[in-house]
Amino acid sequence: MEHNLLIGIKLKSKNWFFNFMVKKATQHKSVYIGISIENIGNKPFTGATIGKVIIENTNSNISSIFKCLSDYNIKSLNPNEKSLIWLDCFVPSIDGEYALKLDLTPVVIGDNISVSKYDPFKKIPAISKVNGLYETFYVKNSTDIILARTNILLLIIAILTLLTTLITLFN
Repeated sequence: MEHNLLIGIKLKSKNWFFNFMVKKATQHKSVYIGISIENIGNKPFTGATIGKVIIENTNSNISSIFKCLSDYNIKSLNPNEKSLIWLDCFVPSIDGEYALKLDLTPVVIGDNISVSKYDPFKKIPAISKVNGLYETFYVKNSTDIILARTNILLLIIAILTLLTTLITLFN
């Protein structure tokens, strides 16, 4: 039996304070990786096991690989039902593009799982792989984040200084 799943990647910072102005994974900061799963088929999904989870940097010059040691289970899903599974936490040592690779093993032997990813340009799911997932995400440089925060704080200080100067001039 053929099952159709829409799978997307979720990233969450381990430090809630660090989420200020950061919506992506950041270099040298702990990041939880999760996958959102939705049954987009017409038949109930019987479940699967997620195995062989690998997160690696796609830059061929630098080797940075993280492997999750445990397997994860996807519960059975009715059509249009969603589930969220948090896989593991990792700390990216370098910035750039990373790839999440995982294998799916159906509970029922002989079943196939067509994994679709959401195409942000066409706004529709696009089939990418059978019984597996290859999804890329970007890890931002921590220096860029610190500079952006500093620039915003300097802008706020400049605006407050201007406002206090104008108030004292007109009083």
